[in-house]
Amino acid sequence: WRCAHLLHTIGFSKPFRSNKVGLDLNGQDTDNVFYHLSKCKKLHVLVVLHLNTLFQYANQICRANYPTNAAANTPKGNIFTSAFFGLSFIMAGLGGCLYWKYTSEVRELDKERFGLGPLDTARVTWEQHITPRFRRDTQ
Repeated sequence: WRCAHLLHTIGFSKPFRSNKVGLDLNGQDTDNVFYHLSKCKKLHVLVVLHLNTLFQYANQICRANYPTNAAANTPKGNIFTSAFFGLSFIMAGLGGCLYWKYTSEVRELDKERFGLGPLDTARVTWEQHITPRFRRDTQ
């Protein structure tokens, strides 16, 4: 998914399929909010998610080089295994936050087309189904 979207966003599939904003990987109009991000924002999310993947690979390589607990607890092993582990988590979290932020901006511009985001859906569900139960219990 990440590689296909990155190649599509940078225009690698351009002779065959359009990568204009609002078109999916097949060059067809879609209501999926991700495809309505600007190319810059989409590229921003994809680069961060690819860094997550690369740091995970680097972490696995470090784990292979320091396979035992004793080897991983040496100063060099501790730095390498911990650094790439932490960086992969940071990039995953950052990628998710960027994705949420950018898609929320697009949803705000056209609520009819894209509907509510996950947090808004949870808030509405809470207000409609959970809050009334608490009100009945307290009365």
